[in-house]
Amino acid sequence: MNQTFISSIVHEAPFVIANGQLYQISDLVEGKDFIRSGNINLGLIPSANLAEIELFELNSRSKEIFNYKKRYIEEELDKEFISKSDIKSKENVTTALNFILNEFLPLMIDTSYEVGDLLGVDLKGNKTGKQIIDNIVKNETQIGQGKDLEQDVAKMRKIIEAKQAKGPTPLFPAEKKEEEKTVLGKITDFLTGKEKTENPNHSVLGEMIQNVSLYFSKGQVYKLQPAKETEGVTFVINGKNYSLLHFSDLAYFENQYLEQFRRVLQNQALTEFDKQFQKVLEGIANKRNGFDEFMKKNQFSYGNLGYVRSEDSFYVYWEVPKFAMQNPVKTNMCNPYSPAKVAVRVQASNGAIYLGDHEYIIDKMIHPTLRNWDKQFCDICHLDRKRRGTSAKDAMANLSDGINSFTNGLTQESLRAHGDLSEDAAFFGVSLKKVFEKTGYLSIEDALAQGYRITNVWDVDAFQKELDKYKEKYQNKKLAGALAEAKVGAKA
Repeated sequence: MNQTFISSIVHEAPFVIANGQLYQISDLVEGKDFIRSGNINLGLIPSANLAEIELFELNSRSKEIFNYKKRYIEEELDKEFISKSDIKSKENVTTALNFILNEFLPLMIDTSYEVGDLLGVDLKGNKTGKQIIDNIVKNETQIGQGKDLEQDVAKMRKIIEAKQAKGPTPLFPAEKKEEEKTVLGKITDFLTGKEKTENPNHSVLGEMIQNVSLYFSKGQVYKLQPAKETEGVTFVINGKNYSLLHFSDLAYFENQYLEQFRRVLQNQALTEFDKQFQKVLEGIANKRNGFDEFMKKNQFSYGNLGYVRSEDSFYVYWEVPKFAMQNPVKTNMCNPYSPAKVAVRVQASNGAIYLGDHEYIIDKMIHPTLRNWDKQFCDICHLDRKRRGTSAKDAMANLSDGINSFTNGLTQESLRAHGDLSEDAAFFGVSLKKVFEKTGYLSIEDALAQGYRITNVWDVDAFQKELDKYKEKYQNKKLAGALAEAKVGAKA
């Protein structure tokens, strides 16, 4: 719920709320309520009262409101379940893992699926990354149903009810009056149809503004204050004169109203969702228990995506299949590499997420951009690393940069930065020539035939020539095979 009837109406025309009633402005003056400005009078035509309008809102937006209430229950239970769990002592790890499972990995799955690079799994049913990870977490463990869960439901309800504010709070100071029922009780009875009354204050907005009259126009809200007839604009309602006093802009007022309205819906949700309370809690318990199982894991994978944990750090990776980088000097050749897990390091401290200053290769391997070939979680060197924030999108962008640098980073610019436009260029004190002696050489044609992805293609013409050779040879082989089969078939 992001807006109320107020913003919808005020965009069409100015209006007045007085005595729990909405008044529309008309060129015709038909009663005792009007606006006077000099010799000009405009009529104030009574429309629906606030309770009727809010009831219409509830009916016309019933599905949206139902989903809001359900989501509120789920979120409150989830918060309370987490806060009472026995993993509170590991808050930093919990925060980091929550970020990975709820935000980063789902985004990685969605991204890899979009670019056609999700390997080793089949996304059936077009599930989102969030749905996939949620299902995996829930399936990690199964919990039983019974008295313990019922007791938890009752306990959680009391805790959430105790925290929940009861009913709307008046926006303007007013004298207290004796009430037969609490504000929340009156509003709930009215909105649920338990008590029918013509009292317009039986509405969220009516209880919020009390007996104050308001004028809404051009994105602003004005308070109508009692005044003697003046030469300026005068509002006459029920025979009384009012002048305008600016109160706030429309956005502020509507936010206040939304907050009060949501509060009433939240209180309703606590009583209406009796049957669903247990189901919701059971689902959360499943998820939390599955989360506990993930807390014990040192690694997790979904296709070519996953993470490896090292103490309180998580290296969230995207595994690149075997690739061959076009040699920066001998452009018809390339240098092959085995599959590599390129990762972003995720940590947390005091509730905040931190991403590592580098991207990393999880397993030991030989590569020019790695400082130490014998080190696990070795950082990748690249010339132009951008500084970003700590959102899942930022983490995804960092990971993308790391993959690009690792597979396409041996450019002419990079060689110049390392001393020479030849294989004598030194990376961390080791020449490219010595690196390539260890990784080996393949012609681009042979690399394609062996199923390598060709990367680092900076000389497109040279690459295209080799690609054409490969295609021609492959097609000739195919043709020869087809002819051989035809001859065998003819003899038979």
